[in-house]
Amino acid sequence: MKASILTAIAVMIVVPGVCEAGETARFAPSSEWLQQPTAEELARYFPDRAQRMSASGSATLDCRVTSAQVLEDCHVVAEAPLDYGFAEQALKITQFIRLPAPTPEDIERGVVRRTVTFGFRAP
Repeated sequence: MKASILTAIAVMIVVPGVCEAGETARFAPSSEWLQQPTAEELARYFPDRAQRMSASGSATLDCRVTSAQVLEDCHVVAEAPLDYGFAEQALKITQFIRLPAPTPEDIERGVVRRTVTFGFRAP
C-alpha cells in the first residue's frame, strides 16, 4: 500500500439536529488533543477506493467526549466527495483520538460534544 497522508484538525461546527437535546459542541483545536493517530494508523484507514482513484477528500464528524477522554456517539456531518468512503474511515479513526474530558462547567452547560474534520490527501 502506498503511504498516505491524513491530517486531522478540529473545527467548530454546530449542526442543528445532530446533538442530543441539551448538548452542544465546542471548538477543540488539535493542539489540545491528548492523543492523535499515528502515521501508520492513518495510512491503514485511508479509503481503498480513494487510494485506487488517487482521490483526496474530507469527512467531518460530531462526537460526544466521555469522561474517559474517548469519542463516542459520532455522527457524520459532512463528507466530500461522496462515495469514496471518507466518512466511514473517519469514524474508525476516532478510536485513536483522545480529547480532554468535559469539565464540570462544560457538563453543566451541556457542552460535551466536539466536531472533528479529517482531511485525506491522496498519495
